[in-house]
Amino acid sequence: MIKDYYLNQQDQLLPYLDILSHHLYKTNNDSQNHIINMLYQYFKEEYPQVHSHIDDQVLGTITMNDSKLSSLIYNLFKNSFEASSKTTDKNVSISLKNKNNNLYIQIKNSIDRPVTLKEGYTSKENKNDHGIGLTIINEIIDEYHGINQYQQTDQCLVNDIILFDVIH
Repeated sequence: MIKDYYLNQQDQLLPYLDILSHHLYKTNNDSQNHIINMLYQYFKEEYPQVHSHIDDQVLGTITMNDSKLSSLIYNLFKNSFEASSKTTDKNVSISLKNKNNNLYIQIKNSIDRPVTLKEGYTSKENKNDHGIGLTIINEIIDEYHGINQYQQTDQCLVNDIILFDVIH
């Protein structure tokens, strides 16, 4: 893409690079950087009505398989952006941090009413809105011996995840 812009559309190159570097998530692994940045930008564009923020303070290399990392991040972002887009406030806040080789992920999204979580699925009234995202998330967290917890306030669902010993 960059090469094409450089060769054929130089006036589009700088705006494209600005998009890529905005909220740049930085690990010591370029493919991980690309996965998280690409997914974050994708959901920002897919849900332009949602106000989002990402706080990324991971130093080191995440030792997870890239496809597992991609599936985890994709489903977390998808669930939070999609749910938030249906609310009055339309807010998503994402935090990625590490401490003692552990990856901490926290995603907060606005809600208008309480969410019921059971057996890896939300209890949505509209069965067409069901997916397997929470099941995929939980399987990956289990595979990496992690913890997945949810908390709710009046207007916010908070998903806290810890993946142990996945950063070096």
